[in-house]
Amino acid sequence: MEALVTVIVTAYNAADKLEECLNSVVAQSYKNLEVHIIDDGSKDNTFQIANEYVSARSNWFYHYQENSGVSVARNVGIDNAKGDYIAFIDADPLGQLILGNAGIGADLRQITGVDGF
Repeated sequence: MEALVTVIVTAYNAADKLEECLNSVVAQSYKNLEVHIIDDGSKDNTFQIANEYVSARSNWFYHYQENSGVSVARNVGIDNAKGDYIAFIDADPLGQLILGNAGIGADLRQITGVDGF
């Protein structure tokens, strides 16, 4: 059985980049994922974009918090995570590069040495 990977996406006023970020998660070759989008008090339409993805997928979740910073947002994701592994991605271009085209499974193989991905 494949390990479940929890992807925690933090977003603050990320409407202009969130869709591209979430599409990079959808495009991953490793599919045993749950995704938690943590909205850190956005004032733009981050919710509407996140809701499109969450509404279409049973393993995607949206969480809103008053603006408290990325560390608190990540902790909300960790508190809700069910995965065997956790991957963090911020809704910005750097975050997309962290996941990259190789996919989460390839990254976890390199980091952990575990071959089950």
